[in-house]
Amino acid sequence: MRDEARPDAAAGLARLEAMKIRAIMLTGDNRRTAEAVANGLGVEVRAELLPQDKQRIVKELQSEGLVVAKVGDGINDAPALAAADIGIAMGGGADVALETADAAVLHGRVQDVPDMIDLSRGA
Repeated sequence: MRDEARPDAAAGLARLEAMKIRAIMLTGDNRRTAEAVANGLGVEVRAELLPQDKQRIVKELQSEGLVVAKVGDGINDAPALAAADIGIAMGGGADVALETADAAVLHGRVQDVPDMIDLSRGA
């Protein structure tokens, strides 16, 4: 069995990169699988993480002065979603992720994340 990126992930990540937004994949998946997906997308990855590891990484990035958005869809993402400056739940995810997040992408499209950022910057 092999995990695959969402169909629009490459295009969504390219838009984020064009917006000068750094994307890092934080996952509990095994390193080999995560690296295969990340390499296909050209994104930095940190794998085999527990929920508290994801939360710690969010806080470390914030301590560097970065504004951190965390996108997630599972219960394992909830602590990091809560710690992030902006927590974004992907639609169809765990209820706890949806309840913890500041915003939700209802149809689970990665392309909706840069759209959401564009809208918020225009507000």
